[in-house]
Amino acid sequence: MFCPLCKAEYRPGFVTCSDCQIPLVASQAEVASSAESVWKGDDRRKCSKILDSLNAVGVRFHSKESLKKQPWPWISILLFRFMTPRPTCEFEVWVLRDDLDRAGAAVRMLEEAERKEEEDMGRED
Repeated sequence: MFCPLCKAEYRPGFVTCSDCQIPLVASQAEVASSAESVWKGDDRRKCSKILDSLNAVGVRFHSKESLKKQPWPWISILLFRFMTPRPTCEFEVWVLRDDLDRAGAAVRMLEEAERKEEEDMGRED
């Protein structure tokens, strides 16, 4: 048994995911086609705003934070004082395929509101 959203595996007998609160599916083939990535990036604040937006419209989601691989970490250590540090984390948000349209609309509305806010800030300067 597998969760179609977070892809967690459960022993036989379980019927719902304890994290996502959605019904489990029987095979990994069903899991592979059930969730879609709605956003991926390295901005923690934007990820948090997206998750809040998805909650507001009632879309179930799964998010994941992972560390980015940095080539030659010793160079970053040596040049840290002279370079702007690069983001070290990457975030990704998945939703069920059935909720993809609503989730996409919520993300677009958030991005449009941020763009409008930036334009208003530019006009005030």
